[in-house]
Amino acid sequence: MKPLILKIIRFGIVGAVAALTYAILAYVFMWVFEFDEVFASALAYLIAIPVSFFGQKYITFTSNGAIKTEAMKFLVLQFFCLVAATLIPIVTTDIFALHPNFSILAVCILIPPISYGVMSWMIFAEKAKL
Repeated sequence: MKPLILKIIRFGIVGAVAALTYAILAYVFMWVFEFDEVFASALAYLIAIPVSFFGQKYITFTSNGAIKTEAMKFLVLQFFCLVAATLIPIVTTDIFALHPNFSILAVCILIPPISYGVMSWMIFAEKAKL
């Protein structure tokens, strides 16, 4: 049980760094550069993908898998997460008329649990020898 808890903690730390990267960039794109909320969210998410990949591969899952294979699988996962990160602002701001900052928070809360499950079962299967 202890290794799982430590892995979840590492996932949380790496995820927090990636989410913070996303949130800061989304905020800057929306409020400094005055980009549309949907474009700002998508662009910020794309920029945060490498932060997440390398952190999850080497810190959370300590995978020895082929980087090309894992990167391609990771990009497929991130494509679906990017679609969600793009749709969430549409739903929150356009349909529910919530403040755009809520969409940033919603992306940061909803995407990580789904990502963890897919990463642990399908992407980073080969473990590094400790």
